[in-house]
Amino acid sequence: MTEYAGSRATGWRDAGSEDLDRSIQEHMEAGRKGAAARIARDAGRYEQALEWFRELDLHMQAGACLRALDRTEEALAELLREDPAGTAYRKCCFELIPVASELDRLDFDIDRYLTAFVDEGPRDRDEIPTYLQLAELFERTKFPRGAIRCLTKVLEAHPDHEETRERLKALERGDAPKETRSRGASATVRGLPPLPTLDELRALAREHAPSG
Repeated sequence: MTEYAGSRATGWRDAGSEDLDRSIQEHMEAGRKGAAARIARDAGRYEQALEWFRELDLHMQAGACLRALDRTEEALAELLREDPAGTAYRKCCFELIPVASELDRLDFDIDRYLTAFVDEGPRDRDEIPTYLQLAELFERTKFPRGAIRCLTKVLEAHPDHEETRERLKALERGDAPKETRSRGASATVRGLPPLPTLDELRALAREHAPSG
């Protein structure tokens, strides 16, 4: 499994402050702001690293810093700025899914952003837990078809994964929470126009009353 941006090198955490500052300064003077930002991040200087990652439009790395700072809402927005056509897209999805799950949020923009990630499916068994986490998020946010799509992709790549098979069977049987199964009816009720007030009804009655 690929080592994603959320992982942290530990070496700089043990470095002395002077050594750390010297190394960062050397990279900055050489025009290597990205390297300086990574050192700052690995040393736990997330605010400093965040500023430089943002200046470089490295949204995935900036999002990881925001998450480390417990600025979860901002982290989600930053991660969604990573180019889906870029080389960091897949790594970014592995950062984004836990953040969205923590916020219990899966709206149209997030669903659209993750479409290519879901369609590709897990590349190895180590990636399956993230797909299951996303499927669970789809269920919690009342999108069972999204959950079915995730689980199906896992089984296409790993047909022997029994947990996924059982969860998919349960969804296809309709063994979802009652809120999920009644979602269509509730949406229909919510979609109706508001009832007129008593004064509005009286005005309508006067308007359509027979003359004479």
